[in-house]
Amino acid sequence: AGGAWGGVGTHVERGPGEGRNVACGQNRVAYQKEEDCRQVLVSARVGDTNQPLGTQSRWSLGDLQAVYAAGNHRIQLGDMVVQESEFTLAGAGRRGLDYAYAGQPLGAHLFALNTQAHSGTVGLAWPEKGSEVYGGSLGYGWLAGNLRAKVVFLSGKDDPATAVNLASLYAPLVRDGSTGSFVLDGRFFDSRLAMSGEYARSLFTKDLVNQGTHLTDQAWRLGAMWMNGPFSAQLGYRDVGRDFGTVGVAFFVGDRRTLNGSVGFNRTTWSLSATAVDERTNPNGQPGLDQAWNQSQSLDARVGLTQSLFWRVGLQHARQEAELVSNPLIPFSNSTRAGFTTGLDLMLPPASSLAFNAQFDRLRSEGASEARGTSTTFSLGGSLGLGARVRLSPNLSWSRTLSDPGDQKTTMENAFLNADVALVPGLLGFLLNGGISRTILVTGDVMENSVAEGTLRLFLDTFLKGRGRASLGLKGRYTHAPDLAALARSAAATGVPATGATAPMANDTQVSILLNVSY
Repeated sequence: AGGAWGGVGTHVERGPGEGRNVACGQNRVAYQKEEDCRQVLVSARVGDTNQPLGTQSRWSLGDLQAVYAAGNHRIQLGDMVVQESEFTLAGAGRRGLDYAYAGQPLGAHLFALNTQAHSGTVGLAWPEKGSEVYGGSLGYGWLAGNLRAKVVFLSGKDDPATAVNLASLYAPLVRDGSTGSFVLDGRFFDSRLAMSGEYARSLFTKDLVNQGTHLTDQAWRLGAMWMNGPFSAQLGYRDVGRDFGTVGVAFFVGDRRTLNGSVGFNRTTWSLSATAVDERTNPNGQPGLDQAWNQSQSLDARVGLTQSLFWRVGLQHARQEAELVSNPLIPFSNSTRAGFTTGLDLMLPPASSLAFNAQFDRLRSEGASEARGTSTTFSLGGSLGLGARVRLSPNLSWSRTLSDPGDQKTTMENAFLNADVALVPGLLGFLLNGGISRTILVTGDVMENSVAEGTLRLFLDTFLKGRGRASLGLKGRYTHAPDLAALARSAAATGVPATGATAPMANDTQVSILLNVSY
């Protein structure tokens, strides 16, 4: 069992009439026990703030989970990540009720889950009406588990407007429908060959609000991977119908065909890999709908110059052809892209490393617009151990983007440093994180952001004499950044965009006391 508590006191430079002092905290409680092939887990986090936003409650409850497992049986309640297959229930944060039986050769799964994440206790034990997905799967294995088949079925309704932290400029569509799928996975030749396939069919509507029609369509995929010594190869194909859809995937893209493949050689002193992707949207050329064809290829190599120095180099090429019904003059809708990357990796004993990267890309429009663009990026980062007590992780980067016509240029510069210092090993430590980011816009305006954060940690484990773990921390954080809210208010009040004006700055200072206890 364990718990953690954190409290934060903040002083923020705000405008007249706005609160300056913000206080918030959170408490996390967890209990776990394993005995006689049985497991029990209960976990919860409670947060509070003295300045809730909008309709937000002062108290919040999240990360709620309860699990009971015995033998091959497992039941979950609360927040969880559940996944079935690519075309049915994809991995995402959900809450609700879930039961799984992991037997051999038979396996089963039943679920009643929310399609959207909710706050508080909404939908904790049973999905909220209007945002639910019900279903299950049944699987069976042969050949000592090397060949396994599974059928999946789900049905439900998805209303993104019920989600917590929803931010959208458009009214989200309400969807509903049912999806059935057959999945087959196999491993052959001592697991050197792995194959996977899926066929799914759906009865689905994309817009219930406007009384959209329920349409039926199909999707299928087939993939294989071969691995033998230093050689590996992969090939996959997907064909998704225009009207196929599922409430088990939050942002599902239909009406597409995709072919992808890769090969690679991996030796001790060198490696070489190549990838290719061909994707077509609206491949049948349905009248009145946008159509696009995207291709990309890459070739990457890594060579050991010495036992501690490696050189990396890569080439990328991509091409897009599109017929946009909305606006055929959109820049780069028909375009080609070429890129080159290179870098060095240096390993320094006993536990330090440095990495240098350089990347150059060129984008050229081939449609009605004659736009062109280039970008250049350099970066240097790594992890350096200075004795047994100090570890530094610096990161420097510089990038520039040029576009033509107009000779527009944007430059970005970043410098960050993380440091971990053991002042008294096992008893007192100090963490430092900070950096500065500087952007020169096409207008010539300069935007700067800087942040510095330091945490002094006192480890209390020795005082608990093996009965638990605990630490006490004092953290300070300072942020200096453009006040985008003030810019928006100024533009709204005057009706004049703030471009060309000096951006007002917001200074945010926080001091926190952190106590973590687990037992």
